[in-house]
Amino acid sequence: MKDAYYFQHDANARHDPKLIMLRKEHGIAGIGRWWILVEILREQENYTFDIGLKHNLRALRHELEFANDDELIAFLNDLNEFSLIVNLDGIIFSPALLKRMKRLDEIRAKKQIAGQKSGESRRTKSERTDVQHRSNTVQHRSNTVEQPSPEGEHLPIYSSTNSRSELASGLINPEMYQSTEATDKPTSTATPQNSSQQPTKQTSLVQYCLPLAFSDVQNGIAFVPEQFLATQQVFIKITDKEIFDVKSRNYHTVKDPQTTVYIKALPS
Repeated sequence: MKDAYYFQHDANARHDPKLIMLRKEHGIAGIGRWWILVEILREQENYTFDIGLKHNLRALRHELEFANDDELIAFLNDLNEFSLIVNLDGIIFSPALLKRMKRLDEIRAKKQIAGQKSGESRRTKSERTDVQHRSNTVQHRSNTVEQPSPEGEHLPIYSSTNSRSELASGLINPEMYQSTEATDKPTSTATPQNSSQQPTKQTSLVQYCLPLAFSDVQNGIAFVPEQFLATQQVFIKITDKEIFDVKSRNYHTVKDPQTTVYIKALPS
């Protein structure tokens, strides 16, 4: 189906010698039938009409209001003689209509190509803007997460598109992360096992030294898992089952909510 069924019609078409001959032979009714035929040809996929098919011939006779097939054939023969149509083995078409529609189709095709290029350009620009926006958002979130949290305050919680991984055992798999801060901070071979133990001399030098069960830590609070106490690798509690690794910016699932973690000790 074509998107717009129209064709150019010259205002002085009645002065065309071909139409003058048609009007002389068939009267004003012949002119009317001619333009109805042109409209029918315009509606066809290739601007042609197959009168070799019996049902097509019958339909055309009905459209042009002829009493029988012989009258229709005689009319079409006159159109062919006046060079208004061409009949090639039962396929009829108008050379003038083909010429006009060729120009129209070329213009339409150029506009369509231009529209596609314009649309692609807009989509590309929109995609670049969207990518830049996401990049800026990620950078903003990263900068926000990396800021140290004042004691007792909750850190902002963000959703992430990073892959989430189920941890093999305990809260964190220590082999998955190695802190670069280990060389600058004192290490300890012994870590507190419960909240009744006092911070050692080594842990007193670090910020996160107050032991708590993970389940007792409020959402949004920064903490250090027991196995990362020496390196002070910081995580943030998102929910009772999910934490955020500040260093790698990955989310992880918590298996054991009773695991010991360390938050900032209150000032003495």
